[in-house]
Amino acid sequence: MLLLTSLTLGCGLQVVGAGDPDGGTGMPLDPDASASADAPINEPTDAPSPPPECACALTPPAGFTVVALAGDRSAGCGDGLVAIDLVTDPVAAAAACTCGSCAVTATPSCNTGSFSNFYDEGGGACGSVSANVRPANTGCNTDDGFFVSHARAGVPPPSGPTACTAPVTPHANEVTSKPIRVCAPKPGADDCVCKAAAPYRKCLRAPGDVSCPASAPNKKLAGTRVTAVCGTCPCTATATCTGTVTFYSDNGCMNVIATINEKECKTTPDGANFSSLRWNGTAAVACNVAKAPTAAALTEPTTICCP
Repeated sequence: MLLLTSLTLGCGLQVVGAGDPDGGTGMPLDPDASASADAPINEPTDAPSPPPECACALTPPAGFTVVALAGDRSAGCGDGLVAIDLVTDPVAAAAACTCGSCAVTATPSCNTGSFSNFYDEGGGACGSVSANVRPANTGCNTDDGFFVSHARAGVPPPSGPTACTAPVTPHANEVTSKPIRVCAPKPGADDCVCKAAAPYRKCLRAPGDVSCPASAPNKKLAGTRVTAVCGTCPCTATATCTGTVTFYSDNGCMNVIATINEKECKTTPDGANFSSLRWNGTAAVACNVAKAPTAAALTEPTTICCP
């Protein structure tokens, strides 16, 4: 009987200590009843996590973001980061810009001004210059004179503008560059770029070609790809005149006696008279193309600044 009484008493104590509002000292049914005012259990005890940039000891100015930079594209960026492959330091080879065939865009006239004839009286060299200056136009010009044994036509200088042009073709495959890789947080992610291990460096990045801040003064301009930038192909046009003079026995340019040109000393009817003449000139334009100015550029440029 004594053993039974002890067991009954022990059970009774356990019941009172667990939930008797009048005399127990155990855990209260309402947790808020015993919460301390100095440390409320509904408030966090840890400080909020810093932004990813804070761990890098590199604070980005406005317009910049923190990235991890490496020249070795074989390195991975890690979870939560995206690899952005870029190129930098473009160099254009001599063949990056080539010029096509020249096309004449302006031809001068050889049917203005005046000309003189050359002649001789038997040698066939036409070494003497006539004192008569004649109009170099395609109209019928009255002019009384006579022939000696040989004659050659002089030519007027070209009159008017002379110009030419040539197309230029860029060749991006003739531009070399260096590959680089940057690691950046994925859109909407909160991963720290500073967890990217060697060979990565912690740097700043901004779109476009901008100046670097004092905290990261070492600038590198990068882009998505390279292109050749070509200037205008320089063309030099040179014009010369050729022509013929036809002499007529009448003053209406109807009955031909002789025709001479500027290239050869021709035999003419010695002593024959002429009463009119007509000049007909033609301009020949030669075009010389030089090499176009060549440079290299980055498309979609972005500035990377490192400490």
